[in-house]
Amino acid sequence: PLQTLQLDTASMPMAAKGHIPSGEVLAVGEPVYPYLAAAGLWCTASAYARILLEVIRAAEGRGKVLTPALVNDLFTEPGAKYIGLGNFSSGSAKNPFVYGLGWGKGFQCAFRLWLEEAFGCIVMINANPGMEQSESLVGETTALLMEEFDPGR
Repeated sequence: PLQTLQLDTASMPMAAKGHIPSGEVLAVGEPVYPYLAAAGLWCTASAYARILLEVIRAAEGRGKVLTPALVNDLFTEPGAKYIGLGNFSSGSAKNPFVYGLGWGKGFQCAFRLWLEEAFGCIVMINANPGMEQSESLVGETTALLMEEFDPGR
């Protein structure tokens, strides 16, 4: 399982700090949103990647934590179009993918995962640019990665 990283006082100055739309660093004592961890915040991109790799392995029947049935639920719309279990679904019937968005005061992130191709990307920034991910650096970077590497094309 993933381990929680607790920084010691000496390491805190080196930690990523959130930025608000004006570009200023969040003030000390700003609220912390631990419940957003499931949305990709407050973890590293490599920890997020390990989760997506577990999803891929589970779909192949090799998961250590997840089952193929649960992964199927991630990619299945249970009644609301484009909404999976904790994710959004998109793409074509032939080439579906799931994506997720995370944000909070000072941070944004997004992921996309194509299960059939075992391909995905994660983009995280320590800023809230004051716009949705699709319009921010997160969306622009994801779009460029998809143009270059989209396995569905």
